[in-house]
Amino acid sequence: MNKLSKVASLLSLMFLIILTGCPDPKGKEKSDEDIAKEKLSRSWKVSSVESDSGEDEADYQNGTITVALDGTYTIANFGSVKNPPAKKTSGNWKFTNTSFNEVILDEGTAEARTLTGVSVTESTLSFSFTGVGLKPADEITVTYNLVPAQ
Repeated sequence: MNKLSKVASLLSLMFLIILTGCPDPKGKEKSDEDIAKEKLSRSWKVSSVESDSGEDEADYQNGTITVALDGTYTIANFGSVKNPPAKKTSGNWKFTNTSFNEVILDEGTAEARTLTGVSVTESTLSFSFTGVGLKPADEITVTYNLVPAQ
């Protein structure tokens, strides 16, 4: 019986070693970029906008941004505000650095816009960009703060 117990223990140990040595069934581990994309990819709604554009912040309050994992985005409900987060209602996006705190929208087009200071958590998204001030020639910093859309 002692011999049988040792064989059973050895088989159990081998089984555990084999299991822990198997690759992740979901495939390779996610890269830092994949993790950053997943955090950013969802629908967001404006909670506040900071700028010196002379516009009423209430004009932005119904705005939404939907960021997709496939590298596309859409914006909605910004009406005729001077500084929407994108110059088009839909397009492409990508990170521009390995810190994942800068995004370019519509790279290589006349509508391209770089979002800087991108910070995303489960409950907030914020970013800034250079926008239009009181006069069209004025350049100002516009900062968006968003929360997940319900």
